[in-house]
Amino acid sequence: METAVDKKLLNKYRQVEIVMLKQIIEKYKTQKRVLMQKMLTGAWRIKPEIVKQYMEG
Repeated sequence: METAVDKKLLNKYRQVEIVMLKQIIEKYKTQKRVLMQKMLTGAWRIKPEIVKQYMEG
């Protein structure tokens, strides 16, 4: 049986977890944006065999 204190702690834990997950999502979005910019500008090139591997799979 959950008490009011247990519910408050659980809610606080969930809020912290949500904040952390949002931070991780933002980090990956930023990383993806940077990688796409580097590929689009030609700063980085993808080897044809890697592209072929993903096109087949």
